[in-house]
Amino acid sequence: MEFYEAARLAGEKAMAMNDPLLLHHYDADGIAAAGIVCLARKSAGKSTRTRSVKINGRALDGLEGERELVFVDCGSGMLPAIEALAAECVIIDHHPPSGRALRTVQANPRDYGFDGGSEASAATTAFYCFKYLELPRVAELGIVGAVGDMQDLHGFRGLNEEMASFAAEKGETERIEDLKMFGRSSRSLVEMLEYCTEPFLPDLTGDEKACALFLERNGFRVSRDGRRTRYYGLPPKERRRFASTLTMYCIENAVNKGAIQQMAGQVFLFPNEAEGTELRDAHEFAELLNSCGRLGAPETGLRVCLGDAEALKEAQRLLKDYATQVRESINYAKENGFDAGPYYLVDGKGKISDTVVGVVASAYLTSGIVKRDKPVIALSASGGEVKASGRGTAWLVKKGLDLGETFRKAAQAAGGVGGGHEVAAGATFGEAGEHAFLKKAKEVIEIQLEMR
Repeated sequence: MEFYEAARLAGEKAMAMNDPLLLHHYDADGIAAAGIVCLARKSAGKSTRTRSVKINGRALDGLEGERELVFVDCGSGMLPAIEALAAECVIIDHHPPSGRALRTVQANPRDYGFDGGSEASAATTAFYCFKYLELPRVAELGIVGAVGDMQDLHGFRGLNEEMASFAAEKGETERIEDLKMFGRSSRSLVEMLEYCTEPFLPDLTGDEKACALFLERNGFRVSRDGRRTRYYGLPPKERRRFASTLTMYCIENAVNKGAIQQMAGQVFLFPNEAEGTELRDAHEFAELLNSCGRLGAPETGLRVCLGDAEALKEAQRLLKDYATQVRESINYAKENGFDAGPYYLVDGKGKISDTVVGVVASAYLTSGIVKRDKPVIALSASGGEVKASGRGTAWLVKKGLDLGETFRKAAQAAGGVGGGHEVAAGATFGEAGEHAFLKKAKEVIEIQLEMR
């Protein structure tokens, strides 16, 4: 059986269910993928109960009475436990499977030779599950999920590229080479700079007045006709000059070369979405969903995926709060992170929320704060547990880094649960296990990167 056949089979099984509970991860990819499933079932007049989950040992709690379950952006790593459930189950995932699906209907690109870390996200997989229905917004959400999962860092490939090409042919997306900074579609130039964390802009990020002064000094009008100037409100020639000016500023202020290079790349715009909103741009749409999930309101993000206008307003408020929280947390990481040998360590327990620690880890490594020659591990604490997030780079993965393996082994040593992809992973364990986790992570990374 090929992947496409397996995906459609999973989609048809999910469509045939009467009253399933859909469990999904709470990040942008998980919400977008869940949105695809709900859109598909809604098109057939069927409702879907949903629940967001964290990938830990309690993800399957409280499912004893359920007869139909759909797991989205989770499940493959818990396959033996899911197989033991009495319910009919469908898994739509892209994480490494922990066994063979016997009773469960599973669509996972890894089972068919595709790289679930770079060629297909959960939302990508969901797109193929329901592609046969030819519904609007399904491909759009697939792209949003893949972008939210950072699978566009070096351009789409594999199943992601095939999906994007399909959407472009249908007129559902436009692909251009441009700056990838948040705020291109929905924010003013001042806000683009003020809220930029990838990369972290020295003396600009977080300082509205400094950003306005930077624009004025370089010949860009902060406002026009009483309205603040937006990036896409500039003529193409001025947009190119803005990008060049910002790049030169980063070089002059010693921002990491790799982080500067990642400022620009392929951008996906959605012509069917309203101009001036986050929904118009894949990166901004993904950030909107991510903010909902990270601030404990994934259902709001899911409603946005389904076209709820009131949910969009609430999501925009959450996005603003989330951006502030992330910016403050990155400032803390910048001041307190340190070189711990085979990795950088940001100990954010009591300072950084467990809902944003993964974002902080990514920004710390990609923002030019440190050299990108080793991964970063960031820690937060909540309810007596420590949450660890790890981030690497494609270059480190080529050298042998596999954070999914690292966090799985380190979490086991700490009596917790962990795993993920080669370039990004997470773990949860008790506070008493922190030393064991960091010690084991050190050992595994040293072997992977041949540091010994």
